[in-house]
Amino acid sequence: MPRYIPHDSSPSSDLTQIRADLVQAVQAGVARVQRHRSSKPSVYIGVGGHLLMYWHLAVTLPELQPCAAPTVEIVLFPLTHADSSAHTSFLETGIGTAALVLAQHLRTPSGSTNQREKAATRVIANAVKTATHEALDDDGCEVLYGRAGLLYALLFLRSQLKHSGGDADSDVLEQLVSDDTVKLLVDDIVARGEAGAKAYADELLANTRQRVPALMWRWHGKRYLGGAHGLAKICTEDVDPAGILQMLLRCPPAMLTPHWDALLDTLEWLLALQQPSGNWPHKAPHYAQAAGEEELVQWCHGAPGLLILFATLLRTFRADNAPLCVPEPIAHACRSALGRGGVLVYERGLLRKGVGLCHGVAGSVYALLAVSDVLDASRKARDPRATGEWFKKATQLAHLARSYQQLEARGEMSTPDRPYSLYEGVAGMVCAWADIVQHLDEPHGERKRGRNRTEMPGYDDFDV
Repeated sequence: MPRYIPHDSSPSSDLTQIRADLVQAVQAGVARVQRHRSSKPSVYIGVGGHLLMYWHLAVTLPELQPCAAPTVEIVLFPLTHADSSAHTSFLETGIGTAALVLAQHLRTPSGSTNQREKAATRVIANAVKTATHEALDDDGCEVLYGRAGLLYALLFLRSQLKHSGGDADSDVLEQLVSDDTVKLLVDDIVARGEAGAKAYADELLANTRQRVPALMWRWHGKRYLGGAHGLAKICTEDVDPAGILQMLLRCPPAMLTPHWDALLDTLEWLLALQQPSGNWPHKAPHYAQAAGEEELVQWCHGAPGLLILFATLLRTFRADNAPLCVPEPIAHACRSALGRGGVLVYERGLLRKGVGLCHGVAGSVYALLAVSDVLDASRKARDPRATGEWFKKATQLAHLARSYQQLEARGEMSTPDRPYSLYEGVAGMVCAWADIVQHLDEPHGERKRGRNRTEMPGYDDFDV
């Protein structure tokens, strides 16, 4: 049995009916989340993810925003300090709780910072110190648990601070997420990637003549390529150059300038690994012979995470005023990779593991929206009458996901361990549905407040 549910449907032209269906799906999904409150603080599987869902709806569909966001629950969870770089991420450690406490304070300023916000600031500051003071190796840098996840937390808070208007006690937070702090972490992650690339070169057989990227990281001894480190029940040992590179590319360009050649070299290496099917292997190759075709097509392993990465590269650094340059051969290869990978994700994106962001349909939808950001926009620039073919594919896949409960009942789709969570369950799908509806509501596909269509919660939902 394939890992996806086959579908032969073509994108529907009845966008009015699709919009009505998706609004109803959002409302039903939110109601399910509200009925099943989590006892965990985690963004990935718990209350933190529910809070991000509510904040996402407040921007995309404010008219549907429920009044019962779980802000009080986040405030009541204990704050825990990171004991190693392998426990410093936003999605799955106490750093996420601390970041949400500070973000909530910025959203509802009280005029003074209480002990809770001060403690949250210390948690994140200590995590940066821990992450950048460990012995130099290439471990502990991935998104779900490590340094790249901590980098996301800093960038997320910078964005929250930027839009808050500041308050009387914002100086401490500004220092916490300052250019110096972010650059310190960026430089540390890149240095570890350089060390990892040297180690990776030593691991390869001398006679393979296989190309080695300028940057490479590992997690528990393995070198994986997907969007994020999976949970134990998915994969116990993986690392994600795609996710790490995604966070680096979202940093202020001045911080990337010293590392730009290394970043481009690594991105070019990843492009060369795309398989004929349009997918990517989930592990870095160790031998010259070609590996078998990769079966996993989900955000955490396979094409979706890579599509978001390459779309980010083109969207950010191919603009007329981009401070750093992507050479045209690499840009052309990215566009080609997006097209091939997008076809695969549409075909195999109705995943049997559920509708969440990590290994479910919502991750597939965000990948197709990322492709749309680049390829639909490019086509429309050449022909103003052109329609958004990739957006239609994302919309159709999101529309098919409305039937997830029936698919679960028939045994065609499994029920995740945390079926109401952001990264495993329906809360993530609610965000994807809402993004589709918002786009359908806007003339000519223009985005509110400069938002990117690919603002995947907990991964790409900030601006710096």
